[in-house]
Amino acid sequence: MKRKHATPASARGFSLVEILIALLILSVGILGMLALQAQSVKSNISSDQRTHALMILDSIEETILADTDNRGASICGAGALVPFTNNLSGVDNTAKLSMVDVNAPCPIVDPNNDMNIYRFQVSWEELQSFRGNGQDPTAVVREVRL
Repeated sequence: MKRKHATPASARGFSLVEILIALLILSVGILGMLALQAQSVKSNISSDQRTHALMILDSIEETILADTDNRGASICGAGALVPFTNNLSGVDNTAKLSMVDVNAPCPIVDPNNDMNIYRFQVSWEELQSFRGNGQDPTAVVREVRL
């Protein structure tokens, strides 16, 4: 009968302490990746909101530039911004479209250059974190000179 050779103690496998340390390192790595994923989603939402706001302001600018007869003044009429405010839901439910300076005349006339100046902004409350720690006010401003 053959005898089995005894294996040395160092070649028998992993100890429980080694496995626990490996699991701890793996857990820290996975939590780090989850935090990066959450930040990536937040940045993606922010970029999407900004893109929608810029598209709305581009539409307003195109409307002003297309109104060559009145030098864009028709955008200042009552209800002229309503079609654009209907698109704000793509930005955020807190989004608002307004003139930059509500008390300024529309349009602002630059006497030096004989130009009409239109300033519009889209503002909204941007999410700071996914834990609901508050909102960060954000605004995109567009100025059109005609």
